[in-house]
Amino acid sequence: MEDAKTMADTNPSEEYTSILLRQPEYDKDNKDTHGSMDLIPTVDSLDPSALIESMDPLPQNPLVESQSSEKHEPKLWKRIPGFGLLLSFCAVCIMNGVNVIIKEFEVIEPATLILYRSLIASSFWMPFSVCIDKPPFPTGMPKQDKLLLLLRGVLSFIKTLANVYSVRYMNLGDQRMICATRPVFVLISSRIFLKESCGVINIVSMILMLVGVVFVVKPPVIFGTDLEGEYSSMELYSAIGVFLAMALDANTMIIIRKLRKEHVASMIATNQLFFALESFLFILVFSMEMYNPTWPEKLKLLAIAFGLSICAICHILSLKIEKANKISLMTNSSGIIIAFCIQILYFHVLPNNHSIIGACLVSISVILLTTKSFFKSTKEKEKEKTLPS
Repeated sequence: MEDAKTMADTNPSEEYTSILLRQPEYDKDNKDTHGSMDLIPTVDSLDPSALIESMDPLPQNPLVESQSSEKHEPKLWKRIPGFGLLLSFCAVCIMNGVNVIIKEFEVIEPATLILYRSLIASSFWMPFSVCIDKPPFPTGMPKQDKLLLLLRGVLSFIKTLANVYSVRYMNLGDQRMICATRPVFVLISSRIFLKESCGVINIVSMILMLVGVVFVVKPPVIFGTDLEGEYSSMELYSAIGVFLAMALDANTMIIIRKLRKEHVASMIATNQLFFALESFLFILVFSMEMYNPTWPEKLKLLAIAFGLSICAICHILSLKIEKANKISLMTNSSGIIIAFCIQILYFHVLPNNHSIIGACLVSISVILLTTKSFFKSTKEKEKEKTLPS
């Protein structure tokens, strides 16, 4: 009776806030309660949506939960139908706008651009992580987790560097289609390391997506050297590089699931430190000149860093409203469509027949993977409802 009275006297607002700020416990069995692993968005240097989405729901005190539900209704923007999908669409538009700036920013080397971008982004995230007492490499973190952070920083840098090179030299539509192959490699990694099931639909989706990528890249070994729209050597190397980078980036999902109890700001700030150090070493090893940008170019760098930060915020908010499979479908599908629209309307580059076939195959693969994950999560929820309490 005294415990119940104490809980009743607790300020619901303070209890609700403390519950929101608590960090979830790590799931030792690696069970994903939010859907299939292949549809968790990638957490790159400024994209912490996968970490947010992968967090397990926190247990609520029934008495406090009833009091909070009476006095704290969901905010208006969370109750707007489709608002989460709208935020995801805005994030895709911003990302494509940033890609346009990067593609036209030809006077600066990709590694130098990443260095400047990381330093600017660190000026956003480092003070924030310190203010909320979640600095990079927090005190008490095990050495194994620190090594995983180091590995994640290296893999993320390789992916980011390949992305910048591919945006610089490839058509935006083709580049976006290759980036959409990431769920395939996530499926493979989850099958190898987490022993997750891989059904017929997953295998068919993998085949469709890989065949679509072959139509996009058009390797001379298969299509010959006289094909219209054939890639140059630099474009072909960029396509192969971003394809391999997507394969490596799939392993970061395993690391994220291991470190998902760590705070988002801490992980982003850690990644920015790695990016700044790795890009500087890359410039030093390959004897690249440090470019001194003019003021208009400095504003472009600021726009790139700020745009990616806004994109990350939109992803976080969208995942708080909608499910990961819906956000994944919106991100991949709308990303391909918008990239092709920019390629045609802004750069005046029409896709050839092979690129159109590849886009259709990749889109079908994305829809199959998303639909399978949606029905799988729906069945799991129905089973939970039928279980006796």
